[in-house]
Amino acid sequence: MKFYEFVEQALARQAAGENIAKLYIGEPDMKTPQVIVDAGMGSMGKTNAAYVSAQGLPALRKMIAQKHGASPEQVVVTPGSKFAIFGAVNLLAQERKVCILSPHWPGFDAICAANNVQAVHVRSTLESNWAWDAADLDAAIDADTKLVVICNPNNPTSTVLSGNKVNELAGVASEHGVQVLVDTAYQGLSFSKMDGQIRPSENVIVAGSFSKGFAMTGWRAGYLESSPEFAQRMVSLAQSTFSCVPQFVQDAAICAMHNPQIEDVMAKEYEERAKIACDVLSKKFEFAKPQAGIYIFVTKAGLDGDRACMELLKSGIGVAPGSAFGFPGFLRISLTLPQDELACALEKINRLV
Repeated sequence: MKFYEFVEQALARQAAGENIAKLYIGEPDMKTPQVIVDAGMGSMGKTNAAYVSAQGLPALRKMIAQKHGASPEQVVVTPGSKFAIFGAVNLLAQERKVCILSPHWPGFDAICAANNVQAVHVRSTLESNWAWDAADLDAAIDADTKLVVICNPNNPTSTVLSGNKVNELAGVASEHGVQVLVDTAYQGLSFSKMDGQIRPSENVIVAGSFSKGFAMTGWRAGYLESSPEFAQRMVSLAQSTFSCVPQFVQDAAICAMHNPQIEDVMAKEYEERAKIACDVLSKKFEFAKPQAGIYIFVTKAGLDGDRACMELLKSGIGVAPGSAFGFPGFLRISLTLPQDELACALEKINRLV
């Protein structure tokens, strides 16, 4: 089942007046913190939303670079991390191949399709706690492969690869002369400090986002970090597409970076929700324990994920089908309800599936 088609079905039911527990999409249920909203609104009043550099405000690029051990010249501000990923695929891999570690966010497939790129899925297993084997990646790369995509923390499993594992996988790609894209959209929601994470370089591109950790999904604030040379190619793409991320959005992002405790609070809340999910769902399902927000990816013997999703939707529970992430025997459940409501919804899933 295609993920975005399922989302449209769920939204249509909600628009028709049905009460659907919104556990199918990766959008925090919290509002954007008021301090960030105030920064964006204040900027809009002062700047009249005029054009700015396609690369992004120097102050924001400097803060992003400092956070990830890079230089401002390596940073391009983008309208969400999705465009950063789109740009990397567009500039590097048109009509060629991209290896994607799977389970994987379905947006990767959509981006590849939009650029006439063949997506090659390198699968992992629940039994390995979703830790990909470097030998499997090595076997998947061929002469047409131009990019390897790693999402860490992972969507949909919410597991975290160690710095050593990410470097091992990146090393395999480098041996083949292939670049690596690391999607870090959920890094701020990791339940513990992530060790030795990879930095942007000649062979490594990092995509980042303000959407999840700061509840800024609709603001569309993200970034790409790479070599300075590739960053300039991305700037050229920006100039011919979205022109620039509005200054008021970037000023809101600057405010977010001045308030890192917001992500800490969000991560703690998702950790509590993950504990509830583990307690409730372990009665009926198997899963890897989440190590970051915002999901839990569950299975059980004989589960038809597509059928289960449709049956749950009829009963007022919206969860995402595992087939959208490459694993049809699974369900992805977003932990995007307050704790009491979440526990009730999860108990209902136990009863119905």
